[in-house]
Amino acid sequence: MNPAVPAAPAAVTVVGIGADGWEGLPSPSRAELIAAEVLIGGPRQLALLPPECAGERVGWPSPLRPAVPRLIADHAGRRIAVLASGDPMFYGIGRVLVEELGADAVRVLPHPSSVSHACARLGWPLEDTEVVTLVGRPAARLAAALHDGRRILVLSADAATPGQVAALLCDRGFGPSRMRVLEQLGGGKEHVTGAAAADEWTLPPGDPLNIVAVECRRAPGTLRLGAVPGLPDEAYEHDGQLTKRHIRAATLGVLAPAPGELLWDIGGGSGSIAVEWMRTHPSCRAVSIERNPVRAGRITRNAERLGVPGLRVVTGRAPRRTVRAAAARRGVRRRRAHLRGAARRLLGRAARRRAAGRQHRDTGVRGGTRRRPPAQGRRAGAARRGAGRARGRLHRVAAGDAGDTVGRAQGGRGRRPGWDMRTPPRDL
Repeated sequence: MNPAVPAAPAAVTVVGIGADGWEGLPSPSRAELIAAEVLIGGPRQLALLPPECAGERVGWPSPLRPAVPRLIADHAGRRIAVLASGDPMFYGIGRVLVEELGADAVRVLPHPSSVSHACARLGWPLEDTEVVTLVGRPAARLAAALHDGRRILVLSADAATPGQVAALLCDRGFGPSRMRVLEQLGGGKEHVTGAAAADEWTLPPGDPLNIVAVECRRAPGTLRLGAVPGLPDEAYEHDGQLTKRHIRAATLGVLAPAPGELLWDIGGGSGSIAVEWMRTHPSCRAVSIERNPVRAGRITRNAERLGVPGLRVVTGRAPRRTVRAAAARRGVRRRRAHLRGAARRLLGRAARRRAAGRQHRDTGVRGGTRRRPPAQGRRAGAARRGAGRARGRLHRVAAGDAGDTVGRAQGGRGRRPGWDMRTPPRDL
């Protein structure tokens, strides 16, 4: 048996630290910070370290993610430790470092997260609690998580977040929801406010290091929004240009969005398809292209109200290459789906007519079908052959296998290869 090859040392060690600071760190984390030649972190984390951590202290640049590779490269060959709040791999810097540097280059020493501390204080099972972060994100994204009876922990951006959460709950019809603010969890200054309804929230901003706990209660008369596609039509602001509820639910069912996938919605209307696509999973993305500026603004408002403010709305005509590329199997072209539906309806109608014709044949000549004159017979034969070719084309369209046919039917030359639909283009 070959001896095991020792793993190469990680380029960066990420150390989780809580509000209890140096005193709350285990021995391995302390030893790593003392031995580090470079200490990288935010001002709050760096201020928690004692003088024996003598390494060079470096703050995070802004914007952070693009600067990470260069920052680490500038200190290559030195022992680097990065400070992170709580668990670095839970909405923390650990994810960014792994994505930018690779998992083999990053060693993580975790600490209990603020969410774990909050659930312990509240007596909430962690696996039954929804977590929404508003750090660097708009408060409107909380709306997608609001369901009667749900428990939510909101990771706050600053001291103003609790007031923003209360205002959003009232605006979305969840004013009776109970709120608590948990500050400096795990530290010597830990404080938990008493529960209060969102529509009665009067507390001034407190400590910026806080979590907001929400027990959702829907106000009487508030429209119920489910967790699956098919929201009520009344949930949308629209001018009549709206995919109706049952058609929308069926469409999203056929599209079957999966986490991380990107939808192109060309001719967004009210944005209902794109909005509900993004509501299926936080990592789903969508680009809605609408040439009418009024409708484009309406799509943006619908997205914010229904909890997906990240929906990208492009005002203007879709470039022809975008439309053609959207017909590819990895893209989505709603008009193509309409053609498939129309083809199936035509095929069904033709089949019913043929069946009715067989039942009502004239059997007055020799016990069979009445003979036609030769010319009429030739015309009938040609009509049958033409109908057969048309049926074949309709069958291909109905099956979704006629990309070129669909392209021609819409005035183009069909699909053209060579354009990646996985990322939004920069020239839209």
